[in-house]
Amino acid sequence: MPMFIRQGGWPMLLVLAIGVAMLYPAVRYMLTATAARQLLLERLTKAMRYTVIGGVAANLSATAFNSVDRAGDKPDFHLYLVYGIGESLTVALAGYTILGVVWLMIAVGTRRATQTPVD
Repeated sequence: MPMFIRQGGWPMLLVLAIGVAMLYPAVRYMLTATAARQLLLERLTKAMRYTVIGGVAANLSATAFNSVDRAGDKPDFHLYLVYGIGESLTVALAGYTILGVVWLMIAVGTRRATQTPVD
């Protein structure tokens, strides 16, 4: 996990911070669904989506600039580029995995809220 976080760079820390901030309201919503909690989670997940997109874009930009600066004249330049793209996508892997877990909790909370008691 530390290597995964290092590969994601600074955007990974922001994605993890938003992800941790989303987990508590998601658990609360799963247990007791309210409209206010749902609105909060919708806004937090939107923030997460934008953070992931911006983080991947920043990492891809850094990959492009650094791979040309450090390996532009080497014959295995493409290997540096592919490795950098892989590192850039770790932000998306972490962010969208967290989003999947949070939306699963939202689905359970919504189902529980709309479920009618069985006599």
